Amino acid sequence: MSWAGAPAAWAALESVLHHAVIPYEVALDVVADDARPTLAEASRLSGEALSAVLLECTIAGMATCTLTHMTEFAPSRDIIRQVIGNRGQPQLPIRIGKSPAMDPHIGGSARRPLAEALEIRW
Repeated sequence: MSWAGAPAAWAALESVLHHAVIPYEVALDVVADDARPTLAEASRLSGEALSAVLLECTIAGMATCTLTHMTEFAPSRDIIRQVIGNRGQPQLPIRIGKSPAMDPHIGGSARRPLAEALEIRW
């Protein structure tokens, strides 16, 4: 499919992307530019809901971590759906818990020296 404003090599890349996700039962869709306002409104609404939850957790002194990677594939969405009582379509699980920074009893975890994990090349 060809879209106005798409990069020159988009047609070839889109084909590769569709082929790459076949084993994972993932739907890959490309929408036309005229759908952008609708998608922006959906993003704004869901962003407001997410912000409200994350801010309330922060006010309560809780730590949060969004787990969007868990909803990328049908098998993991199915597992989440079972955990939440077979309701709806899981979109954005959020892990909520006590912030380690608030707990003086939690020590730091062991870390490899930075030089073992990061190499800067000029």
